[in-house]
Parts: sequence; structure tokens; C-alpha cells
Amino acid sequence: MDVFEINGSVLLCPHGQGTMEYANGDRYVGNWSQPGIKNGYGTETYANGDVYKGNFFQDEKSGSGTMRYADGSSWAGIWAHGNKDPSRPQAVKRGK
Repeated sequence: MDVFEINGSVLLCPHGQGTMEYANGDRYVGNWSQPGIKNGYGTETYANGDVYKGNFFQDEKSGSGTMRYADGSSWAGIWAHGNKDPSRPQAVKRGK
């Protein structure tokens, strides 16, 4: 079961600033708009060890953000509709 917590209270509809822990092991800490849509700045940690820090718009990575992959590589740049914009990277680091 997915669990959303804000100020120690579990809510059914996430909004504002808070943390969502998903049943699959992913975790999001950041801003929400109703009804439970990631919107604004946040950090999403995936069960596989990847971590995204940056902006979200309507539940998708959007705008400036950095993805640090579990293998040690990273990509920082502009995101649109949840995807990297390869024409606009700010920094790329190769993994191990």
C-alpha cells in the first residue's frame, strides 16, 4: 500500500509538502498539488538506487533536474514530460 505522510499524519490525498512511500520501494519527498500530483521541487529515490532531484510538473520530471544513477553516473539538465532533453544537458558524468 502506498503511504503519504505530512507532519506525522497519514493522508489519503497528498497535497502540500510531504513524503510518499510507494509499495514498490520508491520514495518521493517534495511538493504536491491536489489530487496527489507531484508539482514543484522534490526528490524521488527509486528502489534500484537511482535518485532524481529537481522540478516536477503534473507528476512528471519537468524543468531543471539531476538524476544520479546507482552506477555512479549522473545527468543534469532540462527535463520535459518526464524525459531528458538531450539537446540541453548541463552536466554529464560517466559511471564506473
